[in-house]
Amino acid sequence: MLSPNSAERGWIIEISSIVYSFAPTVINPVLPLLGKLEDIHTYRVAFPIFCIIGIFVSMFCVFGTQERIIVPKSYVQKMGFWEGFRKVSKNKYFWIVNSSRWLGFLSNEVHNVFTWIFYYGMNNPGLYSLMIVIKGEASTPGMALAAPLMNKFGKKKICLFSLGAQVFCLIMMLACYKNYILVFVFIFLKDMVGALSIIYLPAMNADMMDYQQYKTGDRLEGFITQTGTLMTSAISLATGYAMPLILRSFGFTNNYEDFYNSDFRNPIVKVTIICGIIGTLMSLIPFIFYDLDETKRGSMIKALKVRALFEDYRDGEVSDEKLAETMQDIIEARRIVEAEAEHDKATVNGAKIIIEEVEKFSSSDLYNLRERYNSLKLQ
Repeated sequence: MLSPNSAERGWIIEISSIVYSFAPTVINPVLPLLGKLEDIHTYRVAFPIFCIIGIFVSMFCVFGTQERIIVPKSYVQKMGFWEGFRKVSKNKYFWIVNSSRWLGFLSNEVHNVFTWIFYYGMNNPGLYSLMIVIKGEASTPGMALAAPLMNKFGKKKICLFSLGAQVFCLIMMLACYKNYILVFVFIFLKDMVGALSIIYLPAMNADMMDYQQYKTGDRLEGFITQTGTLMTSAISLATGYAMPLILRSFGFTNNYEDFYNSDFRNPIVKVTIICGIIGTLMSLIPFIFYDLDETKRGSMIKALKVRALFEDYRDGEVSDEKLAETMQDIIEARRIVEAEAEHDKATVNGAKIIIEEVEKFSSSDLYNLRERYNSLKLQ
């Protein structure tokens, strides 16, 4: 994690996403100019070039990056596969985020609708390339607004808004998919609100990993990611057949040339949009149960700081800066709990998380830390 601060994470993800999105903005309009999209030779020429450039550019991310996770200085992670899986299985946010991905399998082909309608429908590669450039910019306002919106309304509300708005756009696309102008407008809007997920999903994943550490005491970033990937791959072996079978029932296998015929193309476009509506609605359902709000998460981070403080104290490695910061959090939490009636329920519950963490450690250690903190204030 580059930062334990949720708001800071949002801005980091947003800025980096805007930078990396520049690549598809360039590649997508160039590709149809290199050759026909249904010609394999177009990809044999383009993909190696793009991959080589991408490898060199991605190396910039490797250097100068430093994680800022909250763990004791002596912490070393060692975890067997089954033990790690058992611990990850207790993380309800792991199941919420990943089940949303699994349930959305019917929406996997929606992105092809743009190509089917405009590349094959208009049969004008030059105009199609221009439309890709315009469409590619739809993500920019979505990504630019994501971090401030998340900081103001929270990740859950932005997530539900994004998915709900996409459902609305898909419904409108279904109503006007034969009208080039209107369907392009709603595809553009769908991509714009959909781009919010480029920011909120990584932020939710980061919060999920903080919750894992709070719940079991382990930093399992790689394990959580790999477990989710393995399970997604296994589930996709079954769900991945759904859309190909549906499209096959409408006569589509690899016969892309037939998409130039509107009588063949339109029914496939229609059924794909309908499946997209169903899939997006299904992927929205798990997030209704996502309750890791910013107040609760902030209290968890402070509880992790308390845990790290006591463990570092036992190892004789407590810095004055960390001591002062964490003791201030403990004092503030006690003040909130003692004046419970003056604060809202979420704030009080957050303070109780911190106090519960303090009570796990010996009173003598707390006394010694408090004395050292008091001596710092006198200096």
